[in-house]
Amino acid sequence: MTTQAVHNTAGKLPFEISAAINAFNNETRQAVIITLLNKDALRFSELRDSLSDEDNRLHNQTLTNALEALQEGGLINKRVADTESEQVRSYYEVSEYGERFVHHLLNSLGSVDDFRPQAQYERVENMRHQAEGSVAIEAPVNMDQNTAEGDRSTPTPGQ
Repeated sequence: MTTQAVHNTAGKLPFEISAAINAFNNETRQAVIITLLNKDALRFSELRDSLSDEDNRLHNQTLTNALEALQEGGLINKRVADTESEQVRSYYEVSEYGERFVHHLLNSLGSVDDFRPQAQYERVENMRHQAEGSVAIEAPVNMDQNTAEGDRSTPTPGQ
C-alpha cells in the first residue's frame, strides 16, 4: 500500500515525466520506441514483423498494449494516412516529446546525439563504481522546495 507521504512526494514530479517513465518501463515498449526511432513511422504489421523472430512472432495483443502505453505516456503518436481506398492506414511514430525524452536519457549517459544501436554507450562512472561498491554513495540532496539549498535535514513545519 502506498502512503500519503509517498503519493505527495511522487506528485512533485511533473505528470509528463511520470507518464513517460511509466510508459518506458518494459522491454517490449523499449523495443518499440527504439525501432521507431531507427525506422521513422511504421504500420502495426511492419512494427510487429520487425520485432518478431523467424520462429516466434510477437503477439498482436502484446504490441497493442505496448503501443497504447507509449501513446498514453506521450512518447509516440498514431497517425492515419489519407488513402483513396476504403482501407484505413495508420502509422506509429515517435513524438517530438518522445525523441527529446530518449535523447536526454542517452545524453545523461554521455552518449551521442542520435541513437545508434550498434554503438556501446559508456556507463556513468558513479553508477558503475556504486554498483561495484568501490565509491561511497553520497547522501541524496533533498528536493523539497521548503528546505534551504544543500540542507539535507528534514524540514520542520513553517520552515
